Amino acid sequence: MRTTTPPVIRTTSVSCSPDEAFEIFTHQLGQWWPLPSHSVFGSESVTVAIVEQQIVERADDGRTCLWGEVITWDPPDSLSFT
Repeated sequence: MRTTTPPVIRTTSVSCSPDEAFEIFTHQLGQWWPLPSHSVFGSESVTVAIVEQQIVERADDGRTCLWGEVITWDPPDSLSFT
């Protein structure tokens, strides 16, 4: 039997415009995400970015791991991903 898990929804207030917040959240993902403790490859030299509708972690040796896929991209109003 297949069960459905409800989506995780979190909100945070920041002191900038919605355009700025969307830009930082999406285009600077690897700068605010705690990569040393929350990455697949467990290294400080990894990067994570949204590339062609996918959230991808890349190790310095070239290995990659798909974190998820972007489902909705409507800057700066909406973003959803798996």
